[in-house]
Parts: sequence; C-alpha cells; structure tokens
Amino acid sequence: WKVDCKFTLKAVASPVFAGGLIYVSVGRGGGRESAVIRPPSGAKRASIAFKLDKEVPYVPTPIAVGDCLFVLNDNGTLTCIEPATGKKLWREKFSGVHYPSLVCVGDQIYVINNKGEINTVQAGGKYKLLATSKLPEATQATPAIANGCMYIRTVNHLICVGARK
Repeated sequence: WKVDCKFTLKAVASPVFAGGLIYVSVGRGGGRESAVIRPPSGAKRASIAFKLDKEVPYVPTPIAVGDCLFVLNDNGTLTCIEPATGKKLWREKFSGVHYPSLVCVGDQIYVINNKGEINTVQAGGKYKLLATSKLPEATQATPAIANGCMYIRTVNHLICVGARK
C-alpha cells in the first residue's frame, strides 16, 4: 500500500509506529512537515489521520513508550502526544540543538543535545524531570542500548554507562 503525503522536503528521522498509526516527518534545516498515517484496514485505503503543525523533528526520531509518543524537535522541544488522537499531553523545552534520537530504558527517556547535556525524564503522560548530567564532550549520535549498558559515541570516545556486576 502507499499514501501520498505530498512531501517536498527530505526525510531524515525514521518513521515510528504508535497507537495503530505511523508518524513521519520531513524538513530542511529543521522539521517542516509531518503526517500521521492510518494504515489500510480491510477494504479501506491508507489515509492521513492528522498532521502535527509545531515542534516537528527533522533529525531526531520520535519514540513510542506505552500510551505515549514522544517527539523531540531539533531545537530541543520535547512533546508528549497521545498517538491515536494527536492530543498534546505536555511539552518541555530543553537547551541546545538535538540531533541524537530519544532512547528509553525502563521508564526513563534520555534527551541528549549536541553539547552532550543529558536530561532524563519519566516516560508518561505527566512531565517529570528525573536527572540532568553532562558528557565530557559533544555528541550527535543516538545512544545504543545493549546488555544492560548505554553506549554513547562522542566526538573522540565511545562511552559505556551501565551497572557493574
């Protein structure tokens, strides 16, 4: 199946499936356009359910956790959305430019900016900042999670954060 979103710009962030819908965004120098697509069901064709008009990401890929879709735009605005309806549950602005995508470990979402500043927030329908920290240098890479560790590639190092056994 396919659906015509009539996008004219470039896609960098990956599509995300949440609440039975597929979220996509495109842009240039920042997010400009988005579409939330309802896949086909039975004889019905795929369609655009709704569009987000603000805080559209260009580089960071959103993340779905439980009943929430978390969307981080390049300028640091993190929005928690009810994925099936597009209703905004909360929005918080963090400093800096954000190219790393969001990652979630348990119920904690890590929001990392290009300077290496990390904000850890509760994954849920109410905003709660859990912690802030700073890497020793800049990063533009999305962390990888494996074997109980978070691997973060910075400008000159690969940092492993995890519990020692």
